[in-house]
Amino acid sequence: MEYDMNIRHLILKTSMHPYEFFGIVFFLNSSPYLETLTLDIGPGRIFYSRAKTLIGSGLCAPSDTRVVKSLKIVEVKGFKGTLHELCLLGRLIIYGKVLQHMYVTVSKEEDGSGGNENLYRARANGMLAFPRASSTLQISIN
Repeated sequence: MEYDMNIRHLILKTSMHPYEFFGIVFFLNSSPYLETLTLDIGPGRIFYSRAKTLIGSGLCAPSDTRVVKSLKIVEVKGFKGTLHELCLLGRLIIYGKVLQHMYVTVSKEEDGSGGNENLYRARANGMLAFPRASSTLQISIN
């Protein structure tokens, strides 16, 4: 079932947990006019489920969504460079045909297992090497 929402700017508060990708993909698929996507990444909830992660099912990949034809700006706050973050943002970079700007603000929070601002920044810098569908895309990392 398809729902077209006339959304130009979508703000998602998310932990980028794989179980959230159903909702994220639904919003992206339902927003053919979306021009700005803001991801406000924060601490996640613990899900008690034995379901497979959605990464393996390909649901993190917005390459088949209509939003890659309209999305111009992506803002990310609280980036840590987890697999799920890199999967979603990487797909937007690789398939975002009209993407002009991606603003990434790395988290200053330590994750308790060695993750810190320097590591998150290094992961964000790794996205600069991703192939880009848009020749005008500028990625800013703060």
